[in-house]
Amino acid sequence: MATDPTSGEGFPGDPDVILSVRDLEVRFRSKEGEVLAVNKVSFNLRKGETTIEVNSYFNNKKIPEWWVSHIKNNETTIVEIQPVVVIDAEFTEPEIETKSKTIRINTNLIGDIKTIDEKSINVGPINLTLKSFSAYWSNITNETTELLLNISVYNPISYSIPMPQISYNISMNNITIGNGSISDNYILKANNFSTISLVTNINNSLIDEWFVSHLQNNESSIFEITINAEIKYKEISYFIDELLNYKYEFNTDILGHEL
Repeated sequence: MATDPTSGEGFPGDPDVILSVRDLEVRFRSKEGEVLAVNKVSFNLRKGETTIEVNSYFNNKKIPEWWVSHIKNNETTIVEIQPVVVIDAEFTEPEIETKSKTIRINTNLIGDIKTIDEKSINVGPINLTLKSFSAYWSNITNETTELLLNISVYNPISYSIPMPQISYNISMNNITIGNGSISDNYILKANNFSTISLVTNINNSLIDEWFVSHLQNNESSIFEITINAEIKYKEISYFIDELLNYKYEFNTDILGHEL
């Protein structure tokens, strides 16, 4: 932040100091009013141009709350960056809000899922085909974020194939934010397409750990969903490693904006 004062008598003992700033506070505030980051610095404003460097620190405890709001708002966040100056006057300390800047953060974590290509899956004597995959955000609470997955698989043989167990792992920057196993006795119909519907859960309390990695990685992340499965054919169990593997890379520019 730079100023160019044109007048001032200076402070006693230091004629170059024209103003004492007790706090220069930079706030990162979401649309809902949550303060995501803040820092304060004190300095003396001297004649001429003064450049001040302020390091702002995100409150990681607020990040899971931000995630819930971000997903509920169609993966969109509006952040206001607001510098606030508190003047150290003789009898008062007025607070002055300077010009703020608004930035928009958009992600599209599951938007490209429908564009995945067909995939041939060779398992034992069977050649299955992954035909399509879709995902939708569902029930969102302070603790968990539900992600609904629909997977369409083609079974070309004349026998129905039981799928007794499916496991999933959801990660960002290789940090697991959700995983689990589902035993629902799915059946892949003979000579037909079958849709497997899964309810997966993201643990919101793990989002702050991902956010640290996101900032450390120059605001870049890879969102990844991996699905593994077990099938049975003629009483023999076969394990499908990566029935599905979906990756989406995204970037933000929260800290790259000048005030």
